[in-house]
Order: sequence, then structure tokens, then C-alpha cells
Amino acid sequence: MRILFHVQHLSGVGHFMRSLAIARHLAAHHDVWLTQGGIPVPTAHGGRVRLLPLPGLRRSGSMLVPVDHGADPAGIWHERRQRIAQTIDGIRPDIVIVEHYPFSKWELGGEIEFLLRHALEHNPAVKRVCSVRDIPLQTRHEQCTPATYADTVLTRLHGQFDALMVHGDENLCRLDDAFGAFGSIRIPVCHTGMVCQCPGEDVEISDGDCAPPPIDGPFAIASIGGGNDLAALLTRLAAHWRDIRERAGIAGWKLVMFGGLTGAGTALEEAVRHDESILLRPFSPDYLSWLECAGLSISCAGYNTCANLMRTATPALLVPNTGMSDQVRRACLMHARGLSEMLLPDDFDAGNAAAAIRRLLNGGQATRIEVNLQGAQGSRLFLERLVGIVNGTPGDAAVTECATRPLGRTPVA
Repeated sequence: MRILFHVQHLSGVGHFMRSLAIARHLAAHHDVWLTQGGIPVPTAHGGRVRLLPLPGLRRSGSMLVPVDHGADPAGIWHERRQRIAQTIDGIRPDIVIVEHYPFSKWELGGEIEFLLRHALEHNPAVKRVCSVRDIPLQTRHEQCTPATYADTVLTRLHGQFDALMVHGDENLCRLDDAFGAFGSIRIPVCHTGMVCQCPGEDVEISDGDCAPPPIDGPFAIASIGGGNDLAALLTRLAAHWRDIRERAGIAGWKLVMFGGLTGAGTALEEAVRHDESILLRPFSPDYLSWLECAGLSISCAGYNTCANLMRTATPALLVPNTGMSDQVRRACLMHARGLSEMLLPDDFDAGNAAAAIRRLLNGGQATRIEVNLQGAQGSRLFLERLVGIVNGTPGDAAVTECATRPLGRTPVA
């Protein structure tokens, strides 16, 4: 089966990282091409995935602009369409997956409509599949009323797509919790489970990345994912870290901080310069290895961060980036289920952070819920059924029955 996967990251890298995880799993069974057309990501290699580079776009205010500041915008759009067309001409895909459109990224509508139309012309049997995260909400970039937004999403779903994959677990959040017009969707919808990197994956790490070095004693990890630190979470955390440690009763702990895709920034670098208990690292695909070893996580509440926290069950304090439409709701869901503590950015100070950390590390009985964390495999099974492939591989039965695992906090003595 030949699969073309269109993904475009414009601000952070969450959509690209989730799509790469799905594509890597699909590529172990099928031929997969994945577009890469945003700010360069220092990430794990594609493995068997064939990466399709497109001239880069990024978001600047309310506009999409070339990553290369000297590039001609009209030329960028033309070159992107040419490369997409050449790829479709060569592979004649059986499935085209489009990440998150039409729930957002309407600025890409012309390119995506061209892609879907071109694929259909080359293969009338092609299946066109929309792929969205667990909580697809209207963002500030879709400037219309909620009713107009819902009507636009439905019109484009029904006119351009054959199926919809929602990368979430219904035990945590259903699509109808986020999209009020869910009941009007007339194409097949599948909740695949959460997509996360799992142990044992054959992940090739880019040059310069390695497993975490040994750290003497327990440590916490802090991250803002791949986006911008709009609330200066890392800078504020670094400034208050000594006070937080004392108040939380973790005076001997160190703190490992990961900056966003655009770097740490001078303010953060200055804040950690004279504190030997803080280690500052760049955005890295090796983050998960550190998370698995950490005794505590302090982070925003992006999809990939939370999915990995569910897998590692690391005690977590979430401080959602309120500039992102999904993060506050996801943090609230995890907190309500006992999977994390939560502070809004305006409430983040040494006293509140220390109190939350004490609750995390001395929480008594661990919370246990069942969550499907095999969203990549669930996606493959749904796509195979969509094109009529019914023969599974070892391990598929568990996913078909909605594989689950216990989750929760592990109290620290």
C-alpha cells in the first residue's frame, strides 16, 4: 500500500512529531511518503519513511511566510505544488492522509485541495483521510463565528475526505467533547488511541544527540515542547528553582531544561548561568530518554508531551501554554483524572509550584485509568480496513480490542 502523508508545522512541531511517529509505524508495513515543509526540526530520522522536502513556511502573526526570508512567497507556493504533483505522478498513492485540515490551517486550503484532486485524478480509488489530534478546537486563526466554523469544517470533510482519524482515547476525550457538530459528520470516524513513542522502537538519533548522561541523584525535567515560551515558563522556573526545591522538600534535586525549537533565549541562558543545579539542553529527540529517567516533569500541555507522560507515568506538573487552543483543556482533563497537577501561567510562582510538587511526590494511592497508547498501530489497522486489507500481524488483535494499560502517579518515598 502506498501512502502519502501531508503535514505542515507552522508554529510548534507537535503536528509533525505526531505524524512522524504514525508514519514510522506505517512504513514498517507499507510504502510511506511524509512531507516536511516547516522550520527544520532536529529530530529522529524518518527510518523507512521517505521524507518529501517542501520549501519551508512558517506562521508570522496572521500570515504564512517563507522560512527563507529572501524567498519569493508566490514562488514558494508554486514550487511546493510542483513537488507534490511530481510525487503523486510517481507513486499514485492508495491513501492520502492530511494532518489537521480542515479543522485548522485553512491558509493551506488551496494546496491541500490541489493535492487531493491530483491524487484522485491519478487513482480514482484513493482514500483521502483527515488526521487530527485528540482536541481539535477552533483557533484564533479561523476568524469566524463558531457556527460558520463548524459548517466550513463539515463541508470540507464531506466534500474532500473519505474518513477521519482522531488520535485520542475515548476514555479521556471524545471528538464530540471538542467539536460540537460531531453528530453531523457523515464519514467514518475512528478514535485510534494516543500516539506516542514506545519502548523498543528502532529510532535513529540525529548527530549530536545521545542517551542522557548519568546524573548524581534525582532530577526534574522541564520542557516547553517545540513551541515558543510565551509565558516565560522556563525563565521563571529557573529564577525560582532554588526556592521551589527548598519548599517542596527536594533540595538535592537537579533540573534539566529543554528549550524550544527556536532556542533557549538570552534571558533563560542568563537565569541558569550561575546555578549549577540546572542543566540547559536544546530541543532534542532524546527528550523522551530523559523523561523516562526523571522523578518529576514540569512542562506545557502539548499533545506529544502529555502522550509521553501517559506512557512513562512520570509525576507531572502541567503549566499549559494559553496561546495554544488545546492545552488548557488537555491539562484540565489530565488533572481531573489524577494524572497530573496543573497551574495556569498566572498562578505559577514558587509557593504554588512547590505545593503542587509536594502533592505529586507524596500523593498516596496512585491513580489508575486505562488508556489506549497505541495510536500509531490503531491508525494502521483503520487504514488497512479502509482499503480492504483484513490480514493483521502479530499483536494487532490487542489493538483491535482497544489495548489498555494502567496509568498514574507513583508516590515517592
